[in-house]
Amino acid sequence: MVFKVCVKSFSISFFSVLLFLLFGGEVIAQEFLRGKVVDAKTGKGIARVSINWVGDGGGGTSDTLGYFKIQDIKQHRQLTFGAVGYERRTIDVQRGPDTLMTVRLTSKDNTLDMVVINRKNRKPKDPAIALIEQVIAHRPQNHYTRIPEIRFDEYEKTQFGFVDPEDKAKKVPKPFRFLFENIDSSVFRGVTIAPFYMEENYANVYSSHDPNRSKKIVTSHNQTELNPRFFNNDNWQTRFQTILRNVDLYENTIQIANKGILSPIATGATAFYKYRIEDTVQIAGKDYIELHFEGKSKIDLLFYGVLLISDDTRFAVQRATLNIGKAANINWINDVQIDLGYSEFKNGSMIPVHTDLKILFGASKSDVLYGRRETQYLGHRTDSISNDNFAGGPVEKRYLLQSSAKVPMIQVRPAPLSKAELGAYQKVDSVQNMRSFNQLVALGYLLAKGYYNAGKFEFGPLEYLYSRNNYEGNRIRLSGRTTRLFSEKAFIEGYTAYGDKDKEIKYYLSTAFTLNGERIVQFPANYLRFTVQHDVMEPGRNLGFLKGDGFFRSFGKNRPNKWQFNDIYRLDHLIEFGNHVSIATAFTHTRRQPRGDLFYINTLPSPDTIRRVNTNDLQVILRWAPNEDFTYHNLDRGTVENKYPIFTLQYNRGLTGFWGADYSYDALRFSVFKRMFLSPAGQADFEFSGGRIWGKHLPYTLLELPDVSRDKAGPLVNFDLMATSEFASDQFLKLTYHHNWNGFFFNRIPLFRKLKWRELTGFKAFYGKLSDVNNPFVTPENIQFEADKNGIVQTKALRNKPYVEGLVGVDNIFKLLRLEYKKRLSYKGGEGVPSDTFTASIHFNF
Repeated sequence: MVFKVCVKSFSISFFSVLLFLLFGGEVIAQEFLRGKVVDAKTGKGIARVSINWVGDGGGGTSDTLGYFKIQDIKQHRQLTFGAVGYERRTIDVQRGPDTLMTVRLTSKDNTLDMVVINRKNRKPKDPAIALIEQVIAHRPQNHYTRIPEIRFDEYEKTQFGFVDPEDKAKKVPKPFRFLFENIDSSVFRGVTIAPFYMEENYANVYSSHDPNRSKKIVTSHNQTELNPRFFNNDNWQTRFQTILRNVDLYENTIQIANKGILSPIATGATAFYKYRIEDTVQIAGKDYIELHFEGKSKIDLLFYGVLLISDDTRFAVQRATLNIGKAANINWINDVQIDLGYSEFKNGSMIPVHTDLKILFGASKSDVLYGRRETQYLGHRTDSISNDNFAGGPVEKRYLLQSSAKVPMIQVRPAPLSKAELGAYQKVDSVQNMRSFNQLVALGYLLAKGYYNAGKFEFGPLEYLYSRNNYEGNRIRLSGRTTRLFSEKAFIEGYTAYGDKDKEIKYYLSTAFTLNGERIVQFPANYLRFTVQHDVMEPGRNLGFLKGDGFFRSFGKNRPNKWQFNDIYRLDHLIEFGNHVSIATAFTHTRRQPRGDLFYINTLPSPDTIRRVNTNDLQVILRWAPNEDFTYHNLDRGTVENKYPIFTLQYNRGLTGFWGADYSYDALRFSVFKRMFLSPAGQADFEFSGGRIWGKHLPYTLLELPDVSRDKAGPLVNFDLMATSEFASDQFLKLTYHHNWNGFFFNRIPLFRKLKWRELTGFKAFYGKLSDVNNPFVTPENIQFEADKNGIVQTKALRNKPYVEGLVGVDNIFKLLRLEYKKRLSYKGGEGVPSDTFTASIHFNF
C-alpha cells in the first residue's frame, strides 16, 4: 500500500514537470495576474498597496512604481486593494490572455471637522454629522454582502418569560405558581424574569451574494413542546420571529414586531436623528469613536443609543446599542434594547458576530412579559463551498434532518444555560398534564380560532355556524376538518348547510395528500387536492371553504340579491421550490344556475333563457415570493410580513367539447404586491394588478367582476362600495394603496399623542374595458346584463374613466378599534348602492 501511494505521488509530480517543460510559457501566463495600482486623480503609481483575494489569505503588494504580479487563484473572483490614505477598493477579476489590469484608488480625507467659510455659512460643520456621513457613505463597502460566498454556524436562543414573577405568583391559583419559579434578575435592566418558553437552534448556514442565495440547515434543536392538540409547535419560532426579528444595522429599515424603524446609519438618517461624539475608546489595541444618537423628535418611532465607530479610513460600526423608549407610539411594548457586535473579515467587510434583542411587553404602566432572541454567528469561512451546498434553495426545515444527523444541543451550545433557562424546559412538561390548564387552553383556542378541537378533528369555525341572506334566509352550517393528530400527510375538510327559505341542502368536501412524503403544506410543499362543492354563491365567487357566508357579513349594507347555484369539481396540484417560486395547476368543472334576482337571458328579438352555464377551466399560477415565511395550521397558511415583493402570473383556458362545457376562452392575469416601510411615517401596502380575457360571447359572470372579494383578502383587495356585479370587463387594471401613518401627524397634536391614535389613508382604483363581442348591448346573443327591480341595468362597462374609492380613518382607538370613512370618488352609486360609508373593525396591532 505504501509503495502504491509513493508511485502515484511520483507520477503526478512527474506529469506536472513535463507540462511545465512543454508548455511553460502558457502555464505561467495563466497562473499569474499582472497590473498597476495608480492614484485616480494623478495617475501616478502607488507603492506598497496591499492586495488580497476575497475569501483567501493569498495575495501580494505593489512595488515602488505601483506594479504588481500575484498568483491567480482560479476559484476566487474578487481582489481587494488597500493603502494608507486611500479608499479600500474591491474589484471583479476579468481573466483573459495577456490581461494587464489598471486599478485606480481614490485618496481619502480623514478630516471630520473641516471648516468652510463663506458669506452664507461661517459655522464649522458639526464633527458628529461629518462622522456619521462618512459611516453612511462607507456603508456599502462595510456591509458583509460584499463577500461573494461565505459559510458559518449560527446558534439562536429564543425565550419568553414573566416579569416580576413574585408579584404575579400571588395572583394565580396555587397549582400554577410553579410557572413563576426559577427567577433570573441579571437579564435586562435589573427586572426579575421567570422564563416559561425556550427554543434553541444550531445551524449550518451557506450564504452567497453573487448570485444572491442562502441555505440554513438546522443540525440541533431544543424547544419547550406545548400541547399538539392546540398548538403547532413548529410555528412558534416563525411566530416569534415576527416580533423578535433578525436585526441588520446596515439595512435602511429595522423591523421590530410589525413596525419598520429607520436605522441610525440609513440613507437620509441625518434628517431624523441628531448625533454627538461622546468619547474615544480603545478595544484590543484599536481606537473607536463613541457616537451617541437619538431622534430629533421624541414622539416619532425612532431609536436612541450608541455606536462604536472605527477611528480609521473604514468608518465601520463595530458595536451598536439601539433602544426604543416608552414615549414611542407602539402598543404593548414598553422597552426594547438591541445589542449588536461586528468583526472585520478578510476583505474588510464587517460581519455580524452577535445579536441580542430584548423586549418588555405589557400595558403602558406595567411590564408583564419578557422576550429575548440572542444569536451568535460562529466560524465564518469561505472554504469548502460548492453549488451542492445551495441545492434546494433557502430551506430551513428541522424535519429534513435524519435522526442520525441530529446533534445533541449540549455538544454545540456555545455557553451553558442558566438555572432559570433550564427550568423553562421542565415547567412545560409539568403543565401539559394539568387538566385545568388544558381546559383553559381549549377555551382560548375556541375564541381565537373559532374551532372546537376534539383531538383528531376540530369543528367550526364558530362564525359560520349561522348566517342570513336574502336568498337562503336563515342558514345553518355544520363544518369541520381533520388535524395533524389525524395525519400530517393527508387532510380533509367539509361542511353541510341548509337554508330555511330556499330549503336546499348544500355541501363541500375537500381532501388533500402529500406527494413528497413530508408534511402536507410545509414549505416547500408538493401536494394534490380534490374538492367538490354544491352551494349558492354570489356571481364571480370561486370555490372555497370560507365562501363569504359568515355571521358578521349578514349585517352588511351591500347585501346581494343575485345568486348562482354552483356545482364545482376541482383537482389541483401545488409544488414549491426552494427559491420561493411555486407552480399551482388546477382543472375545474363548474355548472352555474341563476338564482334569486339573477337571470341568464339574451337580447335577441325572441329572447332565450339560459338555464345554466357550464365551463371547464385549466389554470396555471406562477408565483414568486422572495424570502417568504409562513405559519401553518393544517392547510391554512399565514404569511409573515416582510419588505419583499410578491409576483403572481396566472393563466386560465376554457376547454369545450366534453362535460357539457359551452365556452372557450383564454385569460391572463398578473399582480405585484409590496409592503413599504417608510419610517418614521409608518408603512404602506401597494398592489398593482391587471389582465385580459380573450373569448367570444362570454357571460358577464365569466368576466372580471372587481367587487367579488377573494378568500383571505387583505385591505387592498375588496371594493367596499361596489354593488354586486356592478362592473364587468375583459381588459382591466387595478391599483390599490393603503397607508398606516403610525401617528406621524397625530403625534404632533397633544391630545392625539396621548391617546396614541394613528391616521389611515388610501384608495382603490379599477379601470377596465369590455370588448364588443362580450358586450350584450352590441352583441344581442350574449347573456344580458342584469337590471334592478325598476328595470334599470345595474351591471355595466366602465366609461372612459376609472372607478375610484378613497378612505381616511383613525386606527388604534383604545389600542383595538379602527374607524374608517370610505367614499366613491367616481360613478355615483345607484339605488341601494351607498356613495359613502363608515366602518368599524377590531385590529390587534403593535
